[in-house]
Order: sequence, then C-alpha cells, then structure tokens
Amino acid sequence: MGEKTDWMSGTRDGQSATAKQWVTVLNANGTAWGVPSVETAELTTCTNAADAALTAAKNETTRTPVATAQCKTAFEALTAKMWDIKKRYFYTPPLTGADTEVVLHDGVDGERRETGSAGSLVSALIP
Repeated sequence: MGEKTDWMSGTRDGQSATAKQWVTVLNANGTAWGVPSVETAELTTCTNAADAALTAAKNETTRTPVATAQCKTAFEALTAKMWDIKKRYFYTPPLTGADTEVVLHDGVDGERRETGSAGSLVSALIP
C-alpha cells in the first residue's frame, strides 16, 4: 500500500518549496522538537541536490536524459528523507528504536507471533 501524500505536493516545484520550508523551520526549532541536527543537515543536502538537479533538468541547454534521471533520483532521495523525518519525529507517538525492532511473523499454526522488544505493544494494537 502506498503512502498517503496529501501533505506533500505532487509537483517537483512544490516538493522543493516544501523541503526548503522544512529546512528553515527545522533550523529554527528542530533541536527543541527533538530532531537531531544531523537530520536537518541531511535534509538540507537533499534539498540543495534536488533543487540543483531540477534547475538542470528544466534548462533547455542542460536538459538531457542523464539530467532528467539525476533529477528523478534526487527527488526520490528528498521525498524519502522527508517521509523518514515525518515518521520518526512527528508521528504521535513518535517512533522509537524499539518500534523498529519488532518483527511479526506467522507461526506454523497460522497464528501471529511477535518477537522483539515491543511485542506486547504490537499485541495490543494488532488483533
């Protein structure tokens, strides 16, 4: 199932504008919100790379199949980073390391089994 994208623009210009806004806001408030500065730095790097690739892909003199592919790759990295930041720091409750350690699998008898440190939490959430 795909991720819901109503908070993110469907256009590259819109995604770039949203990312730039996120960088500005996270530079001002990220530490207070519990977002490590390394995450903001990575988002800034992805935003700059995507913006440069978009400029090259839009320019008639530099637009080539390679420039278009680089733009696509840069925006895939940017949107993946934005989803990661949203999931890790702005879901309620935010994801923790224990949340990523949980592994669900079906037992031999077809019954769901949980392994990992958050198994009881998963049991309560999954019927």
